[in-house]
Amino acid sequence: MSSIADHRLTEIDRALLDALLAGEHAVLKQLRAQEQVVTVQERHWSPVGCTAELHVPRTAPPIRLASINLDDVGFRLRGAENPGHAILFVNDGFISAIEYYNWTDEWPKNAELALVHFYSPYAAEHQEPSQKRDLDGLAKELAA
Repeated sequence: MSSIADHRLTEIDRALLDALLAGEHAVLKQLRAQEQVVTVQERHWSPVGCTAELHVPRTAPPIRLASINLDDVGFRLRGAENPGHAILFVNDGFISAIEYYNWTDEWPKNAELALVHFYSPYAAEHQEPSQKRDLDGLAKELAA
């Protein structure tokens, strides 16, 4: 696994962060404010994806929840046979990392998103990918 120090978000980072923070909920609104000032501390690549360690200046207000993971976003890369998954990590009230990976395909050199969608990990049964986020399920998860 290699790491690359580039403090800018990539187009893929930005698109997946936007999806992970989409919706009308107070926590998501606070995290979108953090997203405006987030930078990449370090980026780690694996054969199937990336983990970007993120930094939010502590002048931005933290969310009330100390630690959460938002993991209801999936995607498909152009030319990839299988979908991928994105996870946003929040620690100590601040956005701390985003991880995204293909389930089975190698990460292409010039990756391009073809589709970003939502899953409902909060539903009792598995659901198909959707263009609409399950905000009721997410709100229950964030309230727990």
